[in-house]
Amino acid sequence: MDKLSNQQRISRGKKSQDFRFLAKKKWIDPFINKNVLDLGCGNGVYTKYLTELGIKPTALDINHDSLKLAREYVGQPKLKICQASGLNLPFDDATFDLVICIETISHIPHEKQSLAFKEISRVIKNDGMLITSVHNSARFALQHIGRLKKPVSVYKNPGLTIYPFTKKELITNLAQVGFSLNGPISFINFYNSIHQRYPKLFSILILIETCLSQIPLLNRISLTILAKAVKSRTTVPRQ
Repeated sequence: MDKLSNQQRISRGKKSQDFRFLAKKKWIDPFINKNVLDLGCGNGVYTKYLTELGIKPTALDINHDSLKLAREYVGQPKLKICQASGLNLPFDDATFDLVICIETISHIPHEKQSLAFKEISRVIKNDGMLITSVHNSARFALQHIGRLKKPVSVYKNPGLTIYPFTKKELITNLAQVGFSLNGPISFINFYNSIHQRYPKLFSILILIETCLSQIPLLNRISLTILAKAVKSRTTVPRQ
């Protein structure tokens, strides 16, 4: 089991390049006063960021304890929360203007990931946006090779199993359910665990991460792949 306290997980989330990247890009600012879903909210790191922008998001997670932690961290008793699976979202078609789904879909088995993308597409309005990141299979393969192990497609991780993606798989899944990329794919997160072990190095690691994420080929060893995509056509409703 993961022995990190909730406060440590929150600190790790806020230091991640995902979080810093989104805050810098200000992609979410246009969705103030819009319907926003934080899919796989975990302990509420992104949910709170959304509320600080003036958004009233819906926080969804499959885990009841995570939703409880998210509500406590956000500090809003009236926060809209929903316990459900990403494979069966309990919302009407075209409910949300924006869905944020950070490092969530790669915890779903490979054979069901396409269904998760289909469900996300279903609940997003036409011309609505999806911001998502998934675990990068190249990074996990490299780590296995470094340990003299054969790369696999499933990686057991304390707390959650990881079913990583290639860049091509992420793009294909998005396209199949009607999403068009809105900007380039980003390879981010290189030193998350080191952030926690050596907090005094954080400012230096930020600079290194920024450089690595901009270098072709080298950036492919990032922990996660992030995409911003727009729903460009109507998809088949849930049966």
